[in-house]
Amino acid sequence: MIKEHDFPPPQVQIEARIVQAYSDFSKELGVQWGASYKWTSSELGNKHVEIGASKNYGASSSATSYTSPTGIVGVRPGGDSFPYNVNLPAAVGVGSGGTFGIFIGSVADSFKLDVQLSALETLGKGKVISNPKIITSDNKPAIIKQGQQIPYQTVSQQGTQTELKDAVLSLEVTPQVTKDNNIKLKIKATKDRPLAAVAAGIPIDKKEASTELIVKDGETAVLGGIYEIEDGDSESGVPFFSKIPLFGWLFKKEAKTDNRTELLIFVTPKIIKNFYNK
Repeated sequence: MIKEHDFPPPQVQIEARIVQAYSDFSKELGVQWGASYKWTSSELGNKHVEIGASKNYGASSSATSYTSPTGIVGVRPGGDSFPYNVNLPAAVGVGSGGTFGIFIGSVADSFKLDVQLSALETLGKGKVISNPKIITSDNKPAIIKQGQQIPYQTVSQQGTQTELKDAVLSLEVTPQVTKDNNIKLKIKATKDRPLAAVAAGIPIDKKEASTELIVKDGETAVLGGIYEIEDGDSESGVPFFSKIPLFGWLFKKEAKTDNRTELLIFVTPKIIKNFYNK
């Protein structure tokens, strides 16, 4: 009777692997172009009429400001440039994307065509692996946490107060060793991380798995997985003209996004034989 029941409570080591993989893809295609054609007439007293980038009549060749048919007001230094009739560029910048432009003009400066194509493509892949470990006794809950606390303000009758919100990686487990050396686990695993701050505060991206299961000593079980796909296509352009076959790309901008995230949680319990060896 003493040998059967008088022994130290078993110790269990719980090892978890939290794997988060993500891939981000985005692409933008845009176009900017403007055209201007002008001619002079003696009936207008050596003044000219322009079609395209300007609606001004009687403007001299040295005019420094133009108004496009869409109402965009621009500056023309020395008469060499003018606003775009279609202004739908991709969001290119230093270190991202690129542009290709071409300018055509006549010797008499009566015809001008400025076209610029812009394109941006980004591709990102990453993997985050967290490996928390914890040891606890039979039927005793244990918690391990690592992360940070995010301050946020609350308003009540007592005034404005600052409180803290956890954004941590945590593993909470309660093991129970059975007679046949199997392990019953009650597990709650969370992985929270703060996102970029917004006007209302700092949002927290929360991922959590909670379950009960029976696992053999030393074997690995998968608690669960979360697979997210965010796929989007957007198009902005000039009504009617953007729908013209073949030539519609001159009047629109296209953007495509494809973002994927995957979360997997693996748990491996192991009985520490030094404490429990019947």
